[in-house]
Amino acid sequence: MNRYLKRLAGEILPPVVMSSYRKMRAARAYRGRYATWEEACAASSGYDAPAILEKTAAAMALVKAGKAAFARDGVAFPEPDYPYYLLSALLRQAAKDGGRLSVLDFGGSLGNTYFQCKPWLEGIPQLSWCVVEQETHVKRGDAQFADSALSFHASVGECAEKRPNFLLLSSVLQYLKAPFLELESLLDLEPESVLIDRTPTDPSGKGYLTVQEVPPEIYPASYPSWIFSRSELVKAVGQKYALLDEFLSLDRLDPAVEHRGFLFVRK
Repeated sequence: MNRYLKRLAGEILPPVVMSSYRKMRAARAYRGRYATWEEACAASSGYDAPAILEKTAAAMALVKAGKAAFARDGVAFPEPDYPYYLLSALLRQAAKDGGRLSVLDFGGSLGNTYFQCKPWLEGIPQLSWCVVEQETHVKRGDAQFADSALSFHASVGECAEKRPNFLLLSSVLQYLKAPFLELESLLDLEPESVLIDRTPTDPSGKGYLTVQEVPPEIYPASYPSWIFSRSELVKAVGQKYALLDEFLSLDRLDPAVEHRGFLFVRK
């Protein structure tokens, strides 16, 4: 958040929420290194903790009701904070495809990013936003948050008829057991644009597996997380796509980790 939004949020949001969000962005969020995914799972509570869904749904309900501008990581914020790097990529793709934008938002929670971007997308004549998520999120999304453009699905195959031309992977690859295999499968859909965002990389260049701790004030959870080698990640996509832009993401979860974003376009 910029200085004005920080001050405004501090005036409107409960102090415990602002304090928790600052801790989440500043403290060392990762602990340990693990040889296998199974070991990391055994050392964490996992991704399907009910508290995660309930916290996220409560924040998103405020957004849909017009009581908050957007939600991120289970925290609702009072004023917009638009992801202009993402918006520019989305609008670029829509312009290139004659006003058609079909987004495959893999791991997109309850449509958080869709609602954050929605005010900028209303002029796109052919808009489709498919979120692929866990079954529990799909059921909640269908019941509370789906609209004429936003839909929720338990598998990528269910989105095939939408012919996605934009693949969004925001804060998701690091939480997959086999991220490079999943990435390869998603790229087989041949979207025109691929945006990987909020993805942790190791400044030393070496990837590893760890456990991410969420501050208990946000919700009590911990889960396995990959910290990627930047070069390996770029190489995995670069076989079929050209890197158009790269940037530092908003996350500051741990001083030893850089969260980065990458925009790729099909060669």
